[in-house]
Amino acid sequence: MDSTIEPLVFYDVRNEAIELARASCLEEFISIVCDDDMNQLQESFFRTLKQGKISEWLKKSGYSEMEQVLSKFKYSDRGDYAMAAKIVFDSLYKSLPDFSQVVGFQVIKNEIINNVFASETWKEGAGNSEGAAILLYGPPGCGKTYFARSVAGQTKRIFLNKSAAELARWSSGTMISSCFNIARKIGNSVLFIDEIDAIGEVRTMARMEYLTIKLLTELDGGEPNMGVLVIGATNYPWNMDPVLMRSGRFDSNFYVPTPSYEDRIQLFEFYSKKFPNSEDVDFEKLAQNTRFYSHSDIKLACTEALRIAFRRTASTTDRQKVAQEDYANALKKINPISIIWFKHAASLYFDKEFGEAFKPMMEQVKEFKEHYDKKNDSSFL
Repeated sequence: MDSTIEPLVFYDVRNEAIELARASCLEEFISIVCDDDMNQLQESFFRTLKQGKISEWLKKSGYSEMEQVLSKFKYSDRGDYAMAAKIVFDSLYKSLPDFSQVVGFQVIKNEIINNVFASETWKEGAGNSEGAAILLYGPPGCGKTYFARSVAGQTKRIFLNKSAAELARWSSGTMISSCFNIARKIGNSVLFIDEIDAIGEVRTMARMEYLTIKLLTELDGGEPNMGVLVIGATNYPWNMDPVLMRSGRFDSNFYVPTPSYEDRIQLFEFYSKKFPNSEDVDFEKLAQNTRFYSHSDIKLACTEALRIAFRRTASTTDRQKVAQEDYANALKKINPISIIWFKHAASLYFDKEFGEAFKPMMEQVKEFKEHYDKKNDSSFL
């Protein structure tokens, strides 16, 4: 176990409290959702839910059938409770990673442990009812969602996952309120809002302005948010409304960069660990040739290398092997999404205030420009 995460014992996360929160949430869900208009599958689900035999029901019926039960209530006036139940079940039956299962991110891990979690504990001890809100930003495909899940897993919290696009479907802001209400009800939770720039973009439409104001109201603690860690994620921080970045809102920002050289070596090893690699495969060389590539770019390169090797050896009787040449050809074929992102970011003008707020990103964009200037890449912009 990484020694940097040992201080988490200080936060005294109690599994018993989590179980109580889950039970409370489910009891209210049962009392409101149960009615006379249910088919046999739903009756079976709720009957075993009341009896506390959900594990047996899931083994017999399967997770997919539980989702089928909940889907009936997705857009009804019982939507809050269907969402709450699904969140609880997702947390119970879909395992969450912890920090030890995340490649890289060491600086962000330390920052979150030493600043965000410590701040939460201090606020609780001081009787402050504010929660915490952080923003993960950076190139696409670099693991922002997976890392947010690991924060929940590391601190034994229930993970609530909603994209801003989903929240924005309800122009009245009802879905935003529902998500925060559920997070408060559960208490010890992470509320993850992906693509948050879809709500918190610089306001150009009255509807988006209203949704932004609704989000601000929830973040500012119209109701106590203690125990709720809100994590927003965006690939496009330049679209964020500056009011969301003020103190007490998303005032802790963490840049999620493309993986380092050492991390890229680990990623190539990880994504190809089940491949029949030949002895000539050199992960260090592959890492050298993939600077500024994202996690997903490297995963795609490995998958494509396997396809190339299969096609190359399909007509022979030789045992299929993935060679260094296959990886090299795969890298030539893919169009890294992170490189496209860097080229776009490098073409934008950012004022001094933005540059200070997102300094780590600006530094890597500068490195990218210098790297491509040295290569004399005419396709840079």
